[in-house]
Amino acid sequence: MADFPIQYSQRLPSGRSTAAPITADVSAPSRALSQAGGVLAQFGQNIQQAEDAMEFSTLKRQSEEIWNAAYNTMLSTPDPESRAKVYEKAKKDMSGLSAKSRRVQDKFQMHLNNALPQYDVYAADLDRKKRIQSAKAELETNGKYYLENGDLLGYQSLLKDGLDTGLLEEAEYQYMQENAETNSKFAQVRVLMDSNPQMAVQILDSMPDLTGEQLDQKDKLVGHARTLLNWREQQSDNKEVEVILGMHENLDKSPPERIRLGEQYINQLRQSGITPERAGVMIDRIESWQQGKRFETDPIIKSHLFENALDIWRGGTDPALFQQELKKAWNEGKINESDYNSIYETATRTLKTSQAGALADAVSSTKNVIVDVAGDLDFAEFVKSLKSTKDKDKALQKRQLQFWWLSQYEAEMQDWLQSHPDTGPMEFRQQAEKLRYEYMSWSDEDIERKLKMRQMKIKQESPKFEIGEERIIDGKSYWYLGNGKWDDRQ
Repeated sequence: MADFPIQYSQRLPSGRSTAAPITADVSAPSRALSQAGGVLAQFGQNIQQAEDAMEFSTLKRQSEEIWNAAYNTMLSTPDPESRAKVYEKAKKDMSGLSAKSRRVQDKFQMHLNNALPQYDVYAADLDRKKRIQSAKAELETNGKYYLENGDLLGYQSLLKDGLDTGLLEEAEYQYMQENAETNSKFAQVRVLMDSNPQMAVQILDSMPDLTGEQLDQKDKLVGHARTLLNWREQQSDNKEVEVILGMHENLDKSPPERIRLGEQYINQLRQSGITPERAGVMIDRIESWQQGKRFETDPIIKSHLFENALDIWRGGTDPALFQQELKKAWNEGKINESDYNSIYETATRTLKTSQAGALADAVSSTKNVIVDVAGDLDFAEFVKSLKSTKDKDKALQKRQLQFWWLSQYEAEMQDWLQSHPDTGPMEFRQQAEKLRYEYMSWSDEDIERKLKMRQMKIKQESPKFEIGEERIIDGKSYWYLGNGKWDDRQ
């Protein structure tokens, strides 16, 4: 194998090189620091702006909260001077809000300078409306007084004052004047209702030429009166109460007459199934009454019982517990016949009057959800908008069907009241709402089917039809299913 000699150069390398030369930049550190300082300064400025924005937002929110609270207070404040004080305090509180920096304070002050004039307008408008509302309420109260007393001249003079002072628009004035005589009769009936519901019904039945709206008022009042009459009939079975009330009514009878009536009361109690203990207490009272003995009522007990009697419908007093408390006071000799009668009548009148009013309100509320167009005038306008006679007839038939369904709701609520004579407000509302939802769930077709079934007058206890038998009503077929039930589906 050949040897190739390797020669190493003995020369020193030259001072030149092909690589780029390295040179030091002594200004780079200071330039980097300068750039970092600018970034930090900008960052600090951004933070300050964000803090200012949040502080301004907080002040703005606090001022709006002060205004909203003041406005809500003014809404429920009837006195004009008190409303003005509430608003002045709100403005003072808003102006008293302060910021940490002058920048934010100046910006917030500019906001207040724009907002306060708007608040002034809102407060002035509210004050004007509240004053008108107060004046109208006073006009209504005075008008009610004239109507209840049948003073139509006084009522018409009051309406004229309302028109001249701008409380009543021309249309309102004409409407109230035209209906004054009828509304006066309604007002007098309401006053008469508690003492003589039978007479109230007679007056209502004698009122001719009523509008649709007036007929609605009449129906509510008649329903109220009949509820009271039904309740009074139910009370006739309570012999113990009858005897107490009878003794009160006959306090001024002669001694022989009291002896005769007392024996009659004792016989009635014995035949009523009263317990021996209660009979003994009542007989002692009757014998004292026969002898003309009177005792004084404890005024504290009387006041307490009277307050509870008024509180029954508000739910503060349980009717059954109240009756027990009243009888206990009677048994212990803490109230006499006259005060027993007065408190008893107050309690029952309060409860039954409130029940009748609540029933009328429940029917009215149900009317608004069951009847598509509840008002007569609104329905008349709706019918005018229909083009074809067929559509108008269909709308009228539907309305009649819905009002029939409403009458079923009212009848069912009246039946429920008669079977729950001592019901309180909470139980009544629950029943009324429960039944309302049930009636709302029925379709027009189901209601129509139920009405036609009613018209067929089927007696479930003795059906005269064979199962599967067909009957045709208004061109529609119905099949008998048995047990008094029919169906229109095959």
